[in-house]
Amino acid sequence: MCFPGAGAKFPNYNIREYVKRKAREDFRAHASEADPAAAQALWAQAKDELKVWTRQATVYSLYARPQKSVMDIPLKAALDAQAASPLPQTTK
Repeated sequence: MCFPGAGAKFPNYNIREYVKRKAREDFRAHASEADPAAAQALWAQAKDELKVWTRQATVYSLYARPQKSVMDIPLKAALDAQAASPLPQTTK
């Protein structure tokens, strides 16, 4: 499993996007690492972080809210739902 895969398992939009962003930033920050010992240490650290994210995703899924965040609802579905609901008429 990779970081984006672990991030995709979070039911919370904010945490899911944070894990993806952190994975990208960490990869880009260390992409030019040439020292084999440092690369090995970074690899070990990344595997440990992946285990933490996987456990946290499991815990979050146990206590997830039944309704999705507004950020999780596709825009078209939200606009269709808004158009389908009658707006209250105001009188002057």
